[in-house]
Amino acid sequence: MASDSDRAVSRNGGRMSRTGVRAALSLLLIALCLVVVLYAVTLAVPGDTGLAAAASPLLYNVSFILAAAVVGVHAATGGRRTRPWFVVAGGLALYVVGLAVMSLGGTGMSPNAATPADAFWLMFYPLAFVALLVLTKRSLAMDVTHSLLDSALVGVGAFAVGVAILDATVAPGMSGADPSFVITRSLYLLGDLVMLVLVLAVAQAFKWRPPVAWWFLIAGGIVFSLADAAYLVQLANGTYVSGSWIDLLWPVTALLVSLAAFSDTGAPVPPAAPQRVTFLAPSIAIVAAGGVLLWQPSGPLQMAAAVAAGVTILLAVVRLNVDVRESVRLTRQLRRSQVDMLTGLPNRRSLLESGDLQDLRCSVVVLGIDSFKDVNDTLGHDAGDRLLVMIAERLRSQVADGDVLARLEGDEFAVVLCSTPPGGAGAAAESLVRSLEDPVTLDGIPLLVTACAGVVEAGEEWPDLASMLRHAAAALGSAKAEGPGLVRLHSGEPGAQTAERLRMRAEARAALTSGGADFVVHYQPVVSLRDGSVLAVEALVRWRYEGALLQPSDFLPEIVRGGLMPDLTRLMLTTSLRELRANHVDLPVSVNVPPDLMSDWILAEAPRSLSMAGAQPRSLIIEITEEAIMKQPEVAAHVLQSLRSRGVRILLDDFGTGWSGLSSLRDLIVDGLKIDHSFVSRLHVDPSARAIVRSIALLAADLDLMIVYEGVDEPGVLDDLTPIGRCYVQSYTTARPMSARELAVWMDRRRVAVDA
Repeated sequence: MASDSDRAVSRNGGRMSRTGVRAALSLLLIALCLVVVLYAVTLAVPGDTGLAAAASPLLYNVSFILAAAVVGVHAATGGRRTRPWFVVAGGLALYVVGLAVMSLGGTGMSPNAATPADAFWLMFYPLAFVALLVLTKRSLAMDVTHSLLDSALVGVGAFAVGVAILDATVAPGMSGADPSFVITRSLYLLGDLVMLVLVLAVAQAFKWRPPVAWWFLIAGGIVFSLADAAYLVQLANGTYVSGSWIDLLWPVTALLVSLAAFSDTGAPVPPAAPQRVTFLAPSIAIVAAGGVLLWQPSGPLQMAAAVAAGVTILLAVVRLNVDVRESVRLTRQLRRSQVDMLTGLPNRRSLLESGDLQDLRCSVVVLGIDSFKDVNDTLGHDAGDRLLVMIAERLRSQVADGDVLARLEGDEFAVVLCSTPPGGAGAAAESLVRSLEDPVTLDGIPLLVTACAGVVEAGEEWPDLASMLRHAAAALGSAKAEGPGLVRLHSGEPGAQTAERLRMRAEARAALTSGGADFVVHYQPVVSLRDGSVLAVEALVRWRYEGALLQPSDFLPEIVRGGLMPDLTRLMLTTSLRELRANHVDLPVSVNVPPDLMSDWILAEAPRSLSMAGAQPRSLIIEITEEAIMKQPEVAAHVLQSLRSRGVRILLDDFGTGWSGLSSLRDLIVDGLKIDHSFVSRLHVDPSARAIVRSIALLAADLDLMIVYEGVDEPGVLDDLTPIGRCYVQSYTTARPMSARELAVWMDRRRVAVDA
C-alpha cells in the first residue's frame, strides 16, 4: 500500500510531467512561428532567387509537420478531454502526406489535372468537420434550440452567398477543363464552403464570444477556406503564380490551429453576449440570402445558391415562430406566477415585487377567515374554494381606488391601504371585517363568515413591505387567539418599545448587515440511542452583545419584531455549512426555519447556501415546527416536497405540541420527528408520558421515520427510552453545544475511543 509521501511524490511527479509537456509544446510552437516567419521572408524576397526556390517548399512542408506534432502531443497528453484533437492531428497528418506525394510526384503547386495528392488533401475536410462538431459539442453549454437555429441561419446563409460568388468567379474558368480537374476542384470548393459555414456557425453558437482557443480555431478555418478559394479562383482564371501571398495563408492556418490546441482547456463555456451581437449575424445572413435571391446568378451553380438562400429564409421564419411561442409562454408563466389562479387577485409574490408599493407610505391589513379549515373538512375543498372566491369578490368591492387587494395563501388576504390617511388603518380594517359578516349559502347550507385582521400602520421604521406583511400576520395571529371577528393593531411601533429594546434591535440589524460576525453558531450532536453513532448536529445561534454571549431567548423576540429572521436564518444556513466543511466535520447540519420563511424564500436560500459552501443537499436538514404546517398547509406541503426532491431532509420539531396527532404522521412530508422535551422530561415520573412516547416511536418505526428525543437531561430519563427503530438523542447528557473547532476535536476523540 502506498504511503502518503509516496502519493505526494506521485502527485508532484504528475505536475512535473505536465509541466514538461507544456514546455515541449511551447518549444514546438516557437519553432512553428519561426518557420512561418522565415517562409514569409522567403516569399517576400524579390526576384526568383535560388535560396527562395529551395527554402520555400521545405519551410511550407515543415510548418504542417510541426503543426501536426503540436496538436498530436496535446491530444495524447491532455487526457480524455483532449481526445477530439486526435482527429485534427490526423487531418494535418494527411495534409502532410499529400504535400509529400505532391513533392515526390513533381506536380508542383499548379497542376492542371487531378493528382494522387488530391486524395489526401480531400480527406482532410471530413476529418476537420468531424473534429469541429465534436469539439463544439464538448465545449459549449448552450440553449440548444435557439443556438442551433441561429447557427443554421448563419451557416446556410454563408453557403448561399459563397455558392453565388463561386458561380460568378470560378465556374466560368473551369469550362472545357479536364474532367478530373473539374471534379477535384469542385470538391475543394464544396469542402471550403462547408468549412466556412461550420466555423461561422460555431462562432454564432458561442454568440460571438468564444474562448481564446476557439478564436484561433475559427480564424484558422476562415483563413484556410479563403486561401483555398482564392487559389482556385486564380487557378481557374490562369492567374495563379507559385510563391505568391496565397501560399503563406496555409502555414498561417497550421499555426492558428496549433495555437488553438495549445490554449484549449476543455472546460464547457456558457455563451454570453449582448442580444444585439447575438442577433446581428443571423440578421446579416437573412439579408444576404435575400440579396442572392434578387441577384439570381446565371452560372451552373445558380440552382444551389437559390435553394440555399430559400432555406435561409425558411429558417428565419422558423426562428421567428420559436421566438413568438417562447414569448407567449414566458408571458403566461409570468402571469401565473403573479396571479392567484383561484381568485384572480395578485398573489404574495406580485405584492412583494411591486416597485410602486415599496416607495409609498401605506398601511397593511392582513385578514384571515375564522374556522376556514372546518369548511374544508365539512363541505369539501371545492366548497372552500367557492367560499374564497365569494370573499375575494366582497373584499374587492370594499377596496378603494389606489389600494391593493391580494391573496397571500390559504384563507389569508392582504390589503395595502395607500389612500387611507395616517391613523385610519384600524377603522378601515374594521370595515373590511364587517363587510364579510353577511351570511353566504354553500350547497344549501347558510354560513356566517367571520374574519380577524392584523393591522400595521404606515411608519418610517418599516424597511419594506415584506416586513409589514410579517408583522400584520403576527397581529392577525394574536387576534385569532383571542376570538373570532377581532382586529388587532401591531404593537411593535417605536412608541410602544423601551429604549433598550429599540437599541438591541438596531444593534442586531447592524450586526447582520455587516456580515454577522457577532452572531456565533454552536453545534450540538444528535447521537444514536442504539450504538452511539452521530447522525447530525443542530446549529444553535448565540449573540455577542455588550460583552455577554446571549442565548436565543434573550434576543430572538427583537429579531422577530425587527423583521430580521430572514437575515438571521440565511446567516445560520451559510455559516453552519461553511464552518463544518472548513473544520472537516462530515456531518449534516440541522437548521431551524421559522414558519414565515417556509415559502419560496427557503426554496431559494437552501440551494444558494449549499452552493456557496460547496456542500451536497444531504448535508442539510431543515427543522420546522408544526406551526408551519398548521399555518399554511398547502404552501408547506409544496415547500417540503420540493426540498425533499432536491435531497434536503426535513425534521419536524416539537412534535406533540401542535395540531398533529399520531394519525397525521402518514400525511407528513418529513424524514423524522423531534419529540418535545415536555414529554421526554417526564418519562421517569409519568407513565402516560412513557406510553405516548412509546406509541409515537412504534408508529414512526413502521413509517420509517427517525425520532430525536430532546431534553434528556435529568438523571434516569435516558434509561426510560426504548430504542425502537431509528432513535436518536440530543441533550447535554450526550454532548453540550460547542463551536465547529471544538466539535472537530470531539469527533476525533470519539473516533479514537471507538477504535480503541
